[in-house]
Amino acid sequence: MAWKGKSFTFNSNGCPTNYVCSLTKAMISYNLSPESGSYFCESIDIYTTATGYSYCGQDLLYRKLLKTGSFPKQCTNQGFSDSDCMLEDGTIVECKCGFDSGLYCRPNPNSEVFSNFWSECDSNDNVVTADFYEYYKTYYDYYVEYKTSLSCTTELFKEFSVISGKITASTGISYGLGMIGILMLAWGL
Repeated sequence: MAWKGKSFTFNSNGCPTNYVCSLTKAMISYNLSPESGSYFCESIDIYTTATGYSYCGQDLLYRKLLKTGSFPKQCTNQGFSDSDCMLEDGTIVECKCGFDSGLYCRPNPNSEVFSNFWSECDSNDNVVTADFYEYYKTYYDYYVEYKTSLSCTTELFKEFSVISGKITASTGISYGLGMIGILMLAWGL
């Protein structure tokens, strides 16, 4: 992947066998050098497979729905002030830029989008396998980007391959997720 300003070029062949691109790392690279730069595929061996179990708990006591419409839902004002992204209880979820340059409401973790996760959590005494947890964490973190991505990028980025089920979730993905909230605001395509 290479960029010059806000113009991005992707390798039409994707990564070679046993290599992947991390959207997290690509965004960090872009933010370090937004004028121009590139990010290359990395060996899949640098990532570790998630194992064991994760507590999914009762941190979210009820499922919140959008006041009107459903996800993915377009919105008009980036940030946390767009009434299009209002939930039934009056709180507002983030309106963020997608890969198609449109703005979309990002579902909250206890949204109906993730009902399969909460059903699994509830039926297993609030514990799920670590790879199942990582899958849904990745899906939550990259929901808007995944839903608005070009078809040629859905197999390019490791995070999208995890969401689509092409490769298993890994702890390598979650390593850089703490920085994503800050970086996504600066990356607006």
